[in-house]
Amino acid sequence: MLSIGCGLGYVEDIISTSWNGELIAVEPAKSGVDRWIRDNKKIIFKNGYFPDVMNGEEIDFAYANAIDYVFNDKELHNFLTNVYNYPIREFLLISASLDVSSFESDTKYAIKKLLSILRLKRMGQFWGYLRTTKEYRKAILNAGFTSYEDGFLDNGQYWIKGKIE
Repeated sequence: MLSIGCGLGYVEDIISTSWNGELIAVEPAKSGVDRWIRDNKKIIFKNGYFPDVMNGEEIDFAYANAIDYVFNDKELHNFLTNVYNYPIREFLLISASLDVSSFESDTKYAIKKLLSILRLKRMGQFWGYLRTTKEYRKAILNAGFTSYEDGFLDNGQYWIKGKIE
């Protein structure tokens, strides 16, 4: 199993308590990122970017937890294509940054944008990219995966799994 973008490794540490196989955790950040997994003998930590830090390990299943918001559409396509080309038979993107636009949220955004143009209010910090379920499905298929499954966890988090069949 492979975790791409493991961050501090908290999720990987929890998974390792019930997973008996090898878990490889990849994270590009340089400092203090392996806090939760530093001493965990069940996890192989690789500091760097996927797939550059991989050494040809055979991976059937990989996941990424809440990392997609950093990618614009082209970067997401490149990332998913790299996963597909590695090859990884199943890839799970969990806690995806879902766009849940509504009339109310779109109206608030338009008013905030207008106030920003008039220099009456700052727009604030850009927090990342949001996508609809349709955009995630299209991105998975465009990367080469032959099928997908998706849905929502009980806490409302969106997930999508690309498969090679």
